[in-house]
Amino acid sequence: MFPTYTIGQVSKQLDVSCHTLRFWEKELGNILVPLRTNGGQRRYTAEHLDIVKEIKTLKDKGSTLAEIKVQMGSEESLAIVDRVAREIAEVVRAALNSFLERQST
Repeated sequence: MFPTYTIGQVSKQLDVSCHTLRFWEKELGNILVPLRTNGGQRRYTAEHLDIVKEIKTLKDKGSTLAEIKVQMGSEESLAIVDRVAREIAEVVRAALNSFLERQST
C-alpha cells in the first residue's frame, strides 16, 4: 500500500488552497483525478502531488488553465496518469483479495 494525503494535507504542504485544488480538478479534466474514499473524500498520492506541483509551477509562470490542460496532455504527463491508474488498480486488487479471503473463512 502507498501513502495517501487528504486535501487539507496537500493544501498545507504545497501552499495551494483546498478551493483551488477542487477547481483545478474540475477544470483540468482527467489531468488531476484524486482517489476517493468510500465516503467520497479525496485522497492524493505522491504522483498527484507531483501533478499539483507542476500545475502550480506553470500557473506561477503565467500559464492559463487552458494552456496547462494542453501542455499537460502530452505523453509525459500521460505517463503520470498511467502510474496513478496502476496504483488504483493495485488498491482495488488488494481490497478484492482481502474481501475474498474473508469470504473463504
